[in-house]
Amino acid sequence: MAASTNPSTSSSSYTTTPQTYHTDKTSAYLLPNSSPEHDRLNTQAAHLRAIMNDQIIHSPLPPSTPNLRILDVGCGTGIVTRDLALRFPNAEVWGLDLSDVPPPRAEDGPFPSNIKGRGLDPRSASKAHTWMAEAGFRDVVVKQYRWPFGGEWEEDEKWKAWGDYVATSMPELFWVMIGRILEGTAGKEVVERTREQMMADLRPEKGKEWRMSVVVGRKAGEE
Repeated sequence: MAASTNPSTSSSSYTTTPQTYHTDKTSAYLLPNSSPEHDRLNTQAAHLRAIMNDQIIHSPLPPSTPNLRILDVGCGTGIVTRDLALRFPNAEVWGLDLSDVPPPRAEDGPFPSNIKGRGLDPRSASKAHTWMAEAGFRDVVVKQYRWPFGGEWEEDEKWKAWGDYVATSMPELFWVMIGRILEGTAGKEVVERTREQMMADLRPEKGKEWRMSVVVGRKAGEE
């Protein structure tokens, strides 16, 4: 479900066009669900696949694993969900998101028949390793990947491209989020000042980076 919004104010750096957002009032998710956001998510997925050397799933599972069920929480456009279904043709693959996923008839590629979708409020995975251990998973492993702000200093071309993407897309993303968070609670001057500080904080700089964690574990009783 989507709700229309009015155009936001523009600046010398960015102009926010009319966007649509999910209508689940219980969720704090702030980003839009419109076509430009779909494009951004697909581009981000391509860069992440590159820096992870095409290893979009880190569990050591052969494609022919029987009775395999895969859950993609916060699946966005479903691009990764679709890739998982193609890599594991015998698996039952579920993609969950707050907003409707682009339908199977979309021109950018039909979904395989083993994908199912259902709306759900996704939660942060920052404590996934703890939750998995508490749930009884064994051999829980965390692998981290860098989100560098700027690719000028990177030697590998895929990391150059990834760094340039992060430095360009993240300020645009937070520009929209700041407007959404402060909407109705702060004046225009506060919004502009917050955005200016954000732009300064996210300026490309060697050594400045975020860390993304990939967490995998083995169910108890499985060898």
